[in-house]
Amino acid sequence: MHRQIWNSRPAPPKQRGKDGRHSLHRVISRICTLPPRLAGYLIRAYSRPGAIVFDPFCGKGTVPLEACLLGRTGIGSDVSPEAVSATRAAIRAPSIRVIQEYIVAASRQVQRTIQECDVSVVPAEVVQFYHSSTLRELLAWRRVLQKSRSDAANCVQGLLLGILHGKGSYFLSLQCSHSYSMSPTYVRSYVAKHGLIASYRNVADCLLRRVKEVMADGAAPVRGRAYRSDARQLSIKDGVADLILTSPPYFSVHRYARDNWLRLWFLGFEDYREVQQELIQTAEVERYRTEMKAAFREMHRVLRPRGRALVLVGDVTLPTAKTPKRVIRTANLLAQDAENCGFRCEAILEDQIPQRFKVVGYMAPDGGIRTERLLVLKSA
Repeated sequence: MHRQIWNSRPAPPKQRGKDGRHSLHRVISRICTLPPRLAGYLIRAYSRPGAIVFDPFCGKGTVPLEACLLGRTGIGSDVSPEAVSATRAAIRAPSIRVIQEYIVAASRQVQRTIQECDVSVVPAEVVQFYHSSTLRELLAWRRVLQKSRSDAANCVQGLLLGILHGKGSYFLSLQCSHSYSMSPTYVRSYVAKHGLIASYRNVADCLLRRVKEVMADGAAPVRGRAYRSDARQLSIKDGVADLILTSPPYFSVHRYARDNWLRLWFLGFEDYREVQQELIQTAEVERYRTEMKAAFREMHRVLRPRGRALVLVGDVTLPTAKTPKRVIRTANLLAQDAENCGFRCEAILEDQIPQRFKVVGYMAPDGGIRTERLLVLKSA
């Protein structure tokens, strides 16, 4: 049965066209996220309406949002601040009317605050992305948003993170073609080579245009919760979750803090390395296992007795001193460690990823993640 479920996994977004995903999944773009249809399928297969579904590595919030859309309570936790902001924006979004009214009201506060904002203190690597007037507005918006913790303010903060950089008329930066923050050195060279000049963008107008797209399908019927919390030391009570569905970091394949440095700057983290040092990000197998054991112990603690944890991980290729490549079957390692933390491994389900389906399409034919496996764990 489980093998049949896994083999029905849909192809990645670019290959399946319009797949019916809810518009709230577009709050931000973030590299290597769980496909919404896969998350939804697993949530329906392993939980009932009214259940609490928890993701301790929630990223942009795909799992908790799918849970809320399916009549469950989705809870997301992540150590990355921009991930928590995006998740909270999606799973606690009020109506589009409430968000639009907040943007209009907040824009008036921004106009009263804007003269107090000094662009000269902004790091040069940030300045090069924006027109000076847009940047001054961004500073004012940051100040206004920091004063409110309402659901509307949180949603607008997430929406703003989503348009800080990108390609299109309502994105605030120079044209950036990627879902991650391009490196300052690359941008500096590219701008000089092509003579680019950032155009002025009115932040409020761009937000109002963006919210129409993101809220096109309305708010989720159930409001979830999102926390900034380390998966190795969760701030959640014992036995809360009926189901855990998550995809932890794949060793050091992706550097989430560096890839989101511009969003982190907006949230007040001047140096992305402040966040990076908190992440599980290593190419050392034993260190990775040690960190994940701590996470499994916490997952076992917050999961109800006889509840299931579904953990998606990929086989990774790591360089070693003796051989050029070393393939690590991450799921096999973690299955042993999970069982030592009180779980019983019911299955390891395999999925091969063709090169054309990879999220990071620019990688070499033998690069990136070629095989993902789903650990199906049951709490004792």
